[in-house]
Amino acid sequence: STPQPQPALIDYNRRTVAHSLTAGATGSGKSVLIIGKLASLAHSTSPADSLIIFSDPKFDPDWKVLADLPHVVMVSEPADCVAAIASVKAELERRKRCPDKRKLILVIDEYADFLGDLPKDTLATVESHIRSITSVGRSLGIHVDLITQKPTIEIVDSIAKGNLTTRCGGMVMTSKESEIAMGAGGIGCETLPGQGSFYVTIGGG
Repeated sequence: STPQPQPALIDYNRRTVAHSLTAGATGSGKSVLIIGKLASLAHSTSPADSLIIFSDPKFDPDWKVLADLPHVVMVSEPADCVAAIASVKAELERRKRCPDKRKLILVIDEYADFLGDLPKDTLATVESHIRSITSVGRSLGIHVDLITQKPTIEIVDSIAKGNLTTRCGGMVMTSKESEIAMGAGGIGCETLPGQGSFYVTIGGG
């Protein structure tokens, strides 16, 4: 029998929720999923408790609805996106010395395209920052949420795979893309109908 959809609770206070990868082709419903997740977080927490830095290098109009949330800082110019990632890395280093209870969530839309558009030296720096943030960020209240249309080995391998403990996989083109997105084969994201259908793993479960 077909499994029935279940609510997916992503609680950033749980140790098992570290960093996230959301993957899906155009029409899968990624934007609506992310907007719903961030709007829910903003509704349930104060801006004093949660800061969301949203990197939108493609100037996607879908994200404009988030700009009005007091929790959200939007950046779009490529140089500003790179600077935002550097600022999160700097905040990571600061929190090693001065712990801070405020959750900081770095969201990067179209992560694969963003990396592909960077000059080589800048790319190396950004990937180094992301690796550092995903390695120790959770314990310091810093989380990363990467969004991509086309999951590739290069994206996932640029981060320690074990740190992407939350995976949201929408409709993708191939079983290989599903395997990369979800961290396991046989899940079947390539068979999803799109329009908001997702498989979700949280904390590896």
